[in-house]
Amino acid sequence: LPEMFYPDESTLLNFLGINVEDCAEYQVAICAEGMRADEVWLIKAKDEAALAKLQQLAESRIAAKLEETESYVPDQYLIVQKAEVMSNGLYLALLISPDVAEMKSGFEAAFQ
Repeated sequence: LPEMFYPDESTLLNFLGINVEDCAEYQVAICAEGMRADEVWLIKAKDEAALAKLQQLAESRIAAKLEETESYVPDQYLIVQKAEVMSNGLYLALLISPDVAEMKSGFEAAFQ
C-alpha cells in the first residue's frame, strides 16, 4: 500500500459514517495521497445488526468513490471498479487497491 492515513474515531464517523460503537475491533486506512483510491477497512462488528450497517456503509463508500473518480482520475476509477466487500462471520473487509486480489486472498486465508 502507499502511505496511508489512519482516521481517529471522530473522522471515522464524520467522514465514513462508521460508528466505532458498532465495532468490536477495527483498522481503517485511507491513502494519504488525495488522488489515489486505495482504502482498506478491516472490522469485527459487535453483532449481526452492526455488520449489516457496516456492509451497507462499505457499499456506499465504493459508490461514492466511483462517482468521485470517474471524471477526475480515470485510472483510479478502474481500481475502484474492482473493489471488494467481504465478510466472514462478524468480520468485514473493504478492499480498494490495485492489489485487491492479493488482499482478498489474505482475508480468506485468515479464516482457514
